[in-house]
Amino acid sequence: MKTEIIKSVSHEFRTPLSAIVGMTEMILDEDVDKDRSRNYLNTILSEGIRLSNMVSDLLSISRIEGGKESLSFGKIDLKPLMDELIRAYAAIIENKKAKVGYDIDGIDTIVGDEGKIRQLLMNLVDNALMFSDEGCKIGIKVRELESGIQFTVSDNGWGVSPEDLPHLTEKFFRGRHGEMIKGTGLGLSL
Repeated sequence: MKTEIIKSVSHEFRTPLSAIVGMTEMILDEDVDKDRSRNYLNTILSEGIRLSNMVSDLLSISRIEGGKESLSFGKIDLKPLMDELIRAYAAIIENKKAKVGYDIDGIDTIVGDEGKIRQLLMNLVDNALMFSDEGCKIGIKVRELESGIQFTVSDNGWGVSPEDLPHLTEKFFRGRHGEMIKGTGLGLSL
């Protein structure tokens, strides 16, 4: 298992690191014009952020598995959280000509760990956008149940094959569409 983890992480780190190193060398050697240099710097930034997120995900999994992950409960205002979530993906939503909406069913506030709930929703919305075609529709619903609050994220994307369903929360599992999309397969396990 350790070998498989190292193999997966190494593979996922190699691509962004290669982009960062290669583009930085071209900028330093002044092999690119100013406009292209700016584009390269944006790519370097986004790949650096992607690497940072992967490291954070790995550390979170380690803390969770070690029983050291703590939750910080507090009051969460749902509407601002949902609006912030949609703003965070505004550029991707626009590029994909997606329609993203939410229905909080009159629930103004809940109690929970806002950071963890934000991370959960961002992961689900990110997956919905990533595994859908242009013009997709994504809906986020919040419902109060007797046992607690239920969040549902739905989309009209590519779907999950029946053989992939039992493995969705396994670390590094990416399913049949995983070959086409960047990612570590850590999001749903978190």
